[in-house]
Amino acid sequence: MSFAASCGGGGDTLPADWMGARALTIGQSQCKGSADGTMVTSTLDVTDTGGILAVTVKDVSFRCQQSLCAYVMDSGATTRVLVQPCDLHPTNVVRCDCLYDVTFTLPARADRTAVDVYKRFDFYGATTPPTPSLAAMAPVGAATQTYCSARGPLTAAEAVDAGDLIPCPANGSCMPFAGGGQGELPDGAPVTSQSGWACVVETGCASPGGDAGEQCSD
Repeated sequence: MSFAASCGGGGDTLPADWMGARALTIGQSQCKGSADGTMVTSTLDVTDTGGILAVTVKDVSFRCQQSLCAYVMDSGATTRVLVQPCDLHPTNVVRCDCLYDVTFTLPARADRTAVDVYKRFDFYGATTPPTPSLAAMAPVGAATQTYCSARGPLTAAEAVDAGDLIPCPANGSCMPFAGGGQGELPDGAPVTSQSGWACVVETGCASPGGDAGEQCSD
């Protein structure tokens, strides 16, 4: 079971470097249990559907019985999300912690390469304002595209020049070829490798004269 929350803002709702962030509707799971003093690492699960991202932050720790709110803002090619208690100034708290899953959706953005999720605790018992800490992060969009270059498989961040950016589709593999080779994109367009590397797409049929699998048709 989960419930949704969205937040308004005002006063000290946002840290100074988050001013301008927009309220984000989220889903929050029921308490999944306590970390019991052990270090639990939060993770991000991201599903990309045409650029629209469905994100789940797994195992983020807050107080028991604490409703969470979130805010979102873009910083360059990174989308940042801040998760924090809706009530930042509770007068009474339950002295235990819970692990929650938090879900949200981000609209499509062509140049987005990463999602960073931060968390911030409430002010209860604090002598100074709590500061956000990075809970989890994940590369998305163009940052996850694999290219097949003369030097082998790499990402855009590893490319030296445009010659490195030979795209390899999700159902292809960048593989070494003796003397060079050629692969094929799903639309039939050839993808030529350089210096012995090629993006090879599995077609699901055997090569001519093969004795296994379905024969390729013209």
